[in-house]
Amino acid sequence: MVSMLANSPFLNPQMMIPILISYVILFAIAVILLFKDKMNKKVSIVILLASIIVPGFILGSGAHPVFAFQQVLLIMSNAVHNPNTALMILPTMIVFLVILMVFTVSTLIFGRTFCSYVCPLGSVQELTSKLIIGKKVKKHKYVIEIPEKFANYFRLCIFIGSIVLTLIWSFALFSIINPFNAFTISTNILNLQVILIPIILFIIILVSSVFVYRPWCRLLCPFGTIAWLTSRFSIFKLRRTDKCIQCKACEKVCPTGEAFEDSKKSECYQCMRCVDICPSDAIKYKKK
Repeated sequence: MVSMLANSPFLNPQMMIPILISYVILFAIAVILLFKDKMNKKVSIVILLASIIVPGFILGSGAHPVFAFQQVLLIMSNAVHNPNTALMILPTMIVFLVILMVFTVSTLIFGRTFCSYVCPLGSVQELTSKLIIGKKVKKHKYVIEIPEKFANYFRLCIFIGSIVLTLIWSFALFSIINPFNAFTISTNILNLQVILIPIILFIIILVSSVFVYRPWCRLLCPFGTIAWLTSRFSIFKLRRTDKCIQCKACEKVCPTGEAFEDSKKSECYQCMRCVDICPSDAIKYKKK
């Protein structure tokens, strides 16, 4: 396992730093647009495409929170099973913990902005839903509603199961079924069998996104589960103002059912459908 960690391409600063910089730039742009009320449908599509193309297919989508999450678990498992190597891989552990913590802290301040506009896989799902569903109040007839309790229990089972599998049996679930690896297709074009499972899963997620809103984010993503737990405490959220006329148009168009007045917005992906549909301009991204 030590060799697997040491040989990971994203431990190379020359690969990690450009990806992290692209994340920071896209994140900053998204937050500024949200604060200035400029994140409409057309603008969001540009940001989503930029996320898919730059940190996604050009840079290979490495150093993302799912990768950091899995590496932290692998290092902890290695330390448990091979205590003699613990000190040797401690610096690597710290690097990935810091990356994971930065992503997590961002959800406590800005909500799920990273998931919404920066994560390449999240952007693929969001863009698919925007192109298919549009912004009409009447929901698209092909959209399948995921019951909230089912989604929450399912994601927790996957999250806890992945931790148990890694720590006890060193089985890295999200290294095997990691759809982010599909973004490395350009560098693995002559060796596709290496990323065959991620490509298949990526295609399944893409097709599912036509019928289910963000299936990966809401059911499988381990960082999605962390963000679901933390973003409910975020400082900045999409909130109703005194201009609200209680027409409930936002509630009808929200793909995750998070637009009701007292919602904690733990599943709000800042898709802006509620903002676009509001007849009284009563929804703003702000503090309470």
